[in-house]
Amino acid sequence: MTVKIKVKYLYLIATSLLLNIVSLAQNAEFGVATYYGDKFNGRKTSSGEILDNKKLTCAHRTHPFGTLLKVTNIKNNLSVVVKVNDRGPFKAGRIIDVTKEAARQLDFVANGLANVKVEIYVPEKKVEPPAEPKEIATLYEVDLSTITTEGYGIQIHSFQQIDNLFTELLRLEKVYGTKPLVQVADVKGECYYRLILGPYPDREKAENKLEKIKKDGLNGFIVEFGNVK
Repeated sequence: MTVKIKVKYLYLIATSLLLNIVSLAQNAEFGVATYYGDKFNGRKTSSGEILDNKKLTCAHRTHPFGTLLKVTNIKNNLSVVVKVNDRGPFKAGRIIDVTKEAARQLDFVANGLANVKVEIYVPEKKVEPPAEPKEIATLYEVDLSTITTEGYGIQIHSFQQIDNLFTELLRLEKVYGTKPLVQVADVKGECYYRLILGPYPDREKAENKLEKIKKDGLNGFIVEFGNVK
């Protein structure tokens, strides 16, 4: 029973400490700010960095080194963002020491002291507009003419995508040295591009050519141009 009570007590303490830490991180502090005199310039800070009064840094008693703090002068509402790289101040009522440059931007160099609000600064994440899709384009030289022909041909492909048609046209022209014919057909409202080798004057010559292209891995069938629709 005693053990359970102790565990519960420790749990409550830990929870309370955690809530206090979260509260400190979220809530602003109010108090007096001072700035480093010129004699401190060039000295080593608690973080190991060298104090530079021309930079925007500060001393704070609790915030981890590297934390960005927004300091606002309550009198004139001027603000500056400084980085914690030192510990202090240790005088009652004072909550932060800033560099002389920060004090200049807050406009309290002449007074030496200022009532300020200190809060953790979280930079806003810049939302980048979505990248425009890159355009991929292939340029073809096209020489088109409408023909009327007789005889026979070998239909080897039928495409609906025009880019696939052009790709295969170029390949076949390189392989066989002649331009295949393209028939544009409307099949139940859909457009098809039929790729046909030929023409051949008679069916026998078309059949001989078909046997040869089969050896190249192509399949097809013979069509008679007078009956092609």
